[in-house]
Order: sequence, then structure tokens, then C-alpha cells
Amino acid sequence: MKKILIVSAVLLVFLFSGCAMPEKEEKEPEVKVIEIVEEPEEDITEEADKETDDRDFIVVQMTANDMFFIPDEIVMAQDEDVKIIITSNFTNNDVYNFYAPALGIFELLNKTETEIIIPTEKVGTFRFWYNISPSDPRYKTMYGKIRIELNPTK
Repeated sequence: MKKILIVSAVLLVFLFSGCAMPEKEEKEPEVKVIEIVEEPEEDITEEADKETDDRDFIVVQMTANDMFFIPDEIVMAQDEDVKIIITSNFTNNDVYNFYAPALGIFELLNKTETEIIIPTEKVGTFRFWYNISPSDPRYKTMYGKIRIELNPTK
């Protein structure tokens, strides 16, 4: 029995000494250097906007009321530079928008006036509407069409 106790004690010492965790070496924390870059004097997006604004646009005036757009159909030629200026004439504080997904347009309408450049590369008739819930009564009246016709001069 004495032998079993001695063997057990030796085994325990051996097991615990093998299981002891080595001390972790403390690493110095990594220091990241962030380089501060001065911003350019002119914003690149502003520069792109200036280029766009230099074109001679055909301007289409539109009014957005609480229940409909006037006019509700716009006709233009392919590859013309067309800008719609939508004057908001709302009597409530709802958020309105102009949505023409086939042309890639989704614009929130300002409370006064909103400019939207129409992409005219594709020929066809494209619907636009005020993107709201079908249960809203304006859903049935706030829509229209943008018709882009083949331009014989280009």
C-alpha cells in the first residue's frame, strides 16, 4: 500500500509539472501609424457635377402636387441631354419621391424644387411614379410616362 501511495504521488507530481502552463511572453502592443493626408482643395464629385452642368440641357418643367404629376407624360429623343425640374406643390409634410426604376432613377423630392437628369440612351416608354404603399389613394394617380424616341439626327 505504501508503494501505491508513493507511485501515485510521483505520478501526480509528474502530471502537474507537465501540465503547468509556461508563462506568456508579453508582447509590446502594436502601434499603427496613421498618415494624415491633406484633402484636395476641390472635391472630385463637385468637379464631375460641374462637367455635367456645362452641357446644354433641354429643360422640362414638372409640378408635383399631392395627388399627381403635371405633365404626366414627357417625350424626348434618344441621346439628348434632358433635365426635369420638378416644382413641389405639396400641402402636407409627407416625403415624396420620383421613382423610375427602368431608368435607374430614385430621387427624393425637395420641398421646393428638384432637378433630375434623365438618362436617354435607351429607346422606349418608361413609367415613373411616386413610390408609396398601394393602400395610399395617391398610388392610383401619381404616375406618368417618359417616352424616349429614336433620334433620327444622331
